[in-house]
Amino acid sequence: MEFKLQGFVFHKIVTNQRDKSVVLVPRERQIELPEPKADTLVNTILTSYQGEGNMAYARILADSWFDMKTKRYFAKELGFYQFSRDTLAQLKIELERAPLATGGFLTIIDYLLDGQPNLMIVLIKNAKGIGIDENLNLEEIDTLDIDKLHFAANIDISRWQEADKDLEAPHVSFLKGKNRNDTVVGYFKSLLGIDEEAYLDPSKHTQQLVTLIK
Repeated sequence: MEFKLQGFVFHKIVTNQRDKSVVLVPRERQIELPEPKADTLVNTILTSYQGEGNMAYARILADSWFDMKTKRYFAKELGFYQFSRDTLAQLKIELERAPLATGGFLTIIDYLLDGQPNLMIVLIKNAKGIGIDENLNLEEIDTLDIDKLHFAANIDISRWQEADKDLEAPHVSFLKGKNRNDTVVGYFKSLLGIDEEAYLDPSKHTQQLVTLIK
């Protein structure tokens, strides 16, 4: 599969569980494309996303905040950077309602996959790693924890734009994490305006079937 970046940006979110505050540190502008380092990062995210079988599927509620905002963006009524800032501000509202939520880097990716438009919303966290400095000594370094994406959602834009033609087909896929018992966090589903009645978690159905068999 071939991908081509159309838009890429990340913003930092800092949360304090003690006083439940959420501080936003937005990037001043989107990443200028083409940018090989952005391509490498996004390719790594896509590989992690596509290689993970622990998925859930859903639909976005029509006329929800995210639905209306995304329609404006793809109608070119709203620029990519402003779309990202508006999404960041809305996520802050959702995080303030979830006192145990943690921060990270809100990453928004507009890309073509084999020519088809997609939009990915990802929350990436920092992780500690080990590197070697110029004096050949081991040192602790900060790196992006791509292998354990805190949350990630991919929206098939063509399916989403034609959602009224098929009222059951999902157009959002979620990466839930490495643990089969992981669930998509509530504030993330609220941000995207997810239709809970159309939310499908295959692993839960598998667990229910196993329980019935036992």
